[in-house]
Amino acid sequence: MADAMIPCPACAQQVRLPESLLGQSVQCPRCFAMFRSPIREDDGSLGPAELLTDVPEVNGISNAHSRAKVPAIILLIVGMIGIGFDGLWILAYDKEPDLIRAKLLEMMDDAKAFPPDATPAEINQIIDVFVAIPKFCIVAAVLSVIGAICTLSRKFFPLAVIGALAGMVHIWAYTCLLGLPIGVWMLIVLFQPDVRRSFT
Repeated sequence: MADAMIPCPACAQQVRLPESLLGQSVQCPRCFAMFRSPIREDDGSLGPAELLTDVPEVNGISNAHSRAKVPAIILLIVGMIGIGFDGLWILAYDKEPDLIRAKLLEMMDDAKAFPPDATPAEINQIIDVFVAIPKFCIVAAVLSVIGAICTLSRKFFPLAVIGALAGMVHIWAYTCLLGLPIGVWMLIVLFQPDVRRSFT
């Protein structure tokens, strides 16, 4: 028989349980509350689960999760924007590299970004660096999205930390202005003892 989906009586998280655990004491993976899962009736229906742990303990963990939730959601959004922006840049460069390089050369020349005595070879090396930046940044953006998802699900704490750090080093365009403070905020929250303990 298929697994049963039981809502946790403390946080309403849907918990997947095999039939063998129905009627047994189980722990919610989200809020860590202990509850007794219902027994399947003759008609196949399931009643409500019975909460076994004290509510204050569950609330404490839920508060820790709430503090991490806001920066994680913002980091997730920033990371997805970064993936879109970097991805479009990479696709545009792959399609018309000469045009992109020419525009970069023109913009950097107008901004007097090159040393006065720079040779054509040195100028090309500088442009190569700028062309490579989005490829590095899209990796950082993907890691920040993974870290945000890990934080929201409270799993894989090391990946959550890596995601916060990746958000801080996303140095391409405006996402750096958002990612740096959000990454710092998320790191501060992640290393609070109760938030750290809430990860599985």
